[in-house]
Amino acid sequence: MIVGTSGQDELHRLLSAFGGLGTVRRCLIAVDGSAGPQLLGTAGVAISAEAMIAAAASTAGRLWMDVGWLAPIVVDGERVGAVLVDCADADNTRQTSAALADAAASVIRHAVAELDHVKALRALVDVAKQLHAAEVDAERVLEFIVEQAHELVGADATWLALADVEHNVSRPVAVRGARTPGLLALRVELGQGVNQMTLAAGDVVLISDENHTDPRLPAHARDVLSDEGIVSLVGAALVHHDDVIGNLLVGFRRNTALPQDVKYLLGALSSQAALTIANSRLYESLRAQNDLLRRHSELSALLTESSLAGGDQHTIATDLARALGSDVIVERCDEPASVWRYSASESAPRAAVTDTPDTSARADIRVGGERVGWLYLARAEPHTDFDMAALTIGAAAIALELTKQRAAMEAEWRVSGELLEELLRAGGRYSESVQRRARQAGFDVTARSVVAVVEARPGADPAAAWALFRAAGTAAGILVGTRGERILVALPHDRDPRGWLQQLVDRARSKEIALVAGLSESHADLGHALTEAMAAVKLAAEGNQSAIVVDAAALGPLRILLDAADTSQMVDLVRRTLGPLADYDRRRHSDLLATLRAFLDAGGNHPLTAERSNVHLNTVKYRLGRAAEVLDRQFADPATRFEFSLAFAVCDVLDDLGISPWAFSDD
Repeated sequence: MIVGTSGQDELHRLLSAFGGLGTVRRCLIAVDGSAGPQLLGTAGVAISAEAMIAAAASTAGRLWMDVGWLAPIVVDGERVGAVLVDCADADNTRQTSAALADAAASVIRHAVAELDHVKALRALVDVAKQLHAAEVDAERVLEFIVEQAHELVGADATWLALADVEHNVSRPVAVRGARTPGLLALRVELGQGVNQMTLAAGDVVLISDENHTDPRLPAHARDVLSDEGIVSLVGAALVHHDDVIGNLLVGFRRNTALPQDVKYLLGALSSQAALTIANSRLYESLRAQNDLLRRHSELSALLTESSLAGGDQHTIATDLARALGSDVIVERCDEPASVWRYSASESAPRAAVTDTPDTSARADIRVGGERVGWLYLARAEPHTDFDMAALTIGAAAIALELTKQRAAMEAEWRVSGELLEELLRAGGRYSESVQRRARQAGFDVTARSVVAVVEARPGADPAAAWALFRAAGTAAGILVGTRGERILVALPHDRDPRGWLQQLVDRARSKEIALVAGLSESHADLGHALTEAMAAVKLAAEGNQSAIVVDAAALGPLRILLDAADTSQMVDLVRRTLGPLADYDRRRHSDLLATLRAFLDAGGNHPLTAERSNVHLNTVKYRLGRAAEVLDRQFADPATRFEFSLAFAVCDVLDDLGISPWAFSDD
């Protein structure tokens, strides 16, 4: 595992922190760098990076060497280097070497992940540069796209097939990794095979056909794939103006899954390929219009430069509006849905709430094959071919930025979920490494926090619920993760967790996503809080209402209900205690139950009960006497009053859950 320059810089800072400890005499780190094994740390020690790495590979744990204790650096089960520590005290040396090895592993893990992410993004930017630098030579550009897709995905065979409308077939125009001439000669009728599948799905599709019997593919196409030994095929549609003009296809001679990052990459490359083909056809049909091509090239360069400079959606759309001399509108249909209008004369975008754009002058914004919005031209004059090409370029540039944002957010969400899981399992005792990562995430492990567990009702989409909470959990100090199809959230107790959680489940209900949730009390140990929240969400799930939040703190003395197996014991308690009186009221159309509750709420005070019930004192005494006869109980006894007060409290909880405890007979 190669550690780049930025990762080595982080390791140097780590060594400085450990070297500043008063008991540490020397500390070193040996890792593989781009120029070979690198030794970081105290100078003048008679040991090499190669020797340290070799020693770490041959030992099962820590090892004493002449100059200190050596411990291997292990990342995801792989030994990637070693640390060496010498302190004044032997026990302290062993402990410090283990702590330094763990800290170095964490630094390397994040550095390598960031390096992979940067490599993928640089590849996409390189593709964009090549496309705009060679957009007139369509054949060269398409070959370049196939080559990049082949290398980025690690495919066995890659080809780009274009629609030949005149002959009603799709045919390969660029191929990489083919073993037989049949692949280049393959012709598939338009509307069949992968052409039809990507059009119907509107997304990147994966076909696994080890036995080459999938009826969705034409027989002659299956024969070609069989000769090539391809058993898994990934297809990404090339879409231009809502028409599928071809497909970028990636084949594997082994069964494979479709990781999300591969989906994003192929979606981005297919969008660039579609743009290249559209640009080429436009150039061929408008060769004489040099001014149009010049404007087109300038716009491409402008938006590419804006993207390379770190511009976001607002920056790119504003630059596009200025270049076109016309307002443009971006409508996003993902979470959160929004509409923005970008002026050709103003720098700041504004929300568009009354505009009705010309829907014919628009381009889809697609990320990973998924349509996440549209880019509109906001003017009344008829649009030109250049306008439509400009919208396509702008939509592709915005999609590329959203792809990068999604990749970064996916990494952030994954780290947040992993950190939350570690905190939940730590039993309230957090290592220095976990505390440091929590601080970086803005989460204070020393403060009391609450845990929420959210569960989708049967029929609700758990993925949609996860997307909603994942977006809301980007705020500092909130950690979001999953266990199975349940969503787990940890947040500080002083951030109104009940209000935050209720707002989200209500928002989900407005989107027809029925959720229930359980919320713990505040605890220092998140594992204990999770147990409480799991019991609370179980109680919420027993109810018949959606958007229920059972708050353990709000239950007060009724927190004992969280230990019940289900709500049947609660229903039984209410029926046994209050059922005869409720049945009497139903038959006689009386108010004995309400009067008894008012009496208990008034602390057994008859005059106060009469005042609150707005009836005469004698009426109160009569009703209570009648209730005592029906129940065969005496309310002067404090224990009896407590028992009935508890029953009324449980009845309130059941009412909040939408559960009726009454089971009256029809006679």
